[in-house]
Amino acid sequence: MKKRTLSALIIFLVIIPFLLIGGKVYAVGVGLISLLAFRELMTLKYSNENKLSNSILAINLVAFILLVYSNYDGNNLFLGLNYQFLGILILLTLIPVVIFHKEKYTLNRALRSLGLIFLVGLGFNMLITVFNYDRRIFYFLISIGVFTDLFAYISGMLIGKHKLIPELSPKKTWEGAIFGTILGTTSAIFLYINLIGTNQMMFRFVLITVFLSIVGQLGDLFFSAVKREYKIKDFSNLIPGHGGILDRLDSVIFIMIGYLVVRMFI
Repeated sequence: MKKRTLSALIIFLVIIPFLLIGGKVYAVGVGLISLLAFRELMTLKYSNENKLSNSILAINLVAFILLVYSNYDGNNLFLGLNYQFLGILILLTLIPVVIFHKEKYTLNRALRSLGLIFLVGLGFNMLITVFNYDRRIFYFLISIGVFTDLFAYISGMLIGKHKLIPELSPKKTWEGAIFGTILGTTSAIFLYINLIGTNQMMFRFVLITVFLSIVGQLGDLFFSAVKREYKIKDFSNLIPGHGGILDRLDSVIFIMIGYLVVRMFI
C-alpha cells in the first residue's frame, strides 16, 4: 500500500508541470507516455507467436503516432479522427500481412494490432484534444475516473462480498462497482459545480456523469480481459504497485472516448 501511494504521489508531481505549462509541452508529454503504452501493446503475444520484427513495429508506430497527434490544435472534437487517418491506420497495419507473411505476421495478429492501436491511440488523441479544447472538461473527465476507481477500491475492500466478473478481475465486486459509481459521480459533480459551475440541466448532467463512470469501469474490465487473454498480471512493471501505463489509464481511455460519444448530445 505504501509503495502504491508513493508511486501515485511521484506520478502526480511529475505530471503537474506538464498540465500547468500546457501547449506543446503537454502534447509532448502525452506523446512520450503514449510511446510507453505502445510498447506495452506491442509486447503482447501468445506463447506460440514470434516477436514482431523491427520493420513491422516501425510501421505500426507510425500509424499510432499519426493517430495520437491527429487534430493537434483541438479546435473541434469531431475533427480529431477522419476518414484520411482511418485509411492510413488500416493500410499501415494490414498491408504488412502481405509483405511480411514469411515473418508470421498473420491476419489475426494484424487485426489485433489494428484494434488495439485504434483504441489506445484514439484515447491518447482525446487526452490532447479535450485538454486543448477545454481544460475544465478535461479535469472533470479525469476526476470521474479517479474518484470512481478510488471509491470502488475502498468500497470493495470494506463491504465487497459479491464478485463482479471473477474470471476477468477476481478482486472487483458488485458493491465496489455500485458505490464507486455513486460516490465517484457525486464527487466529480460536486468538484465541477463548485470549482467551475455548469449551465447544463442537472438531471442530464448527472446522467452523463453516471454513464461515463460506468464506461470507465467497463474500460477497466476490458483491459483486464486483454490481460487474461494474454495471461499476464500487468501490462508492465513500470510503475511500482500500479503496473504499466495501460494499467493506470484503462478507465480514462474509455471515459475520454465515452465523452466523444455524449458530446454529440450536449
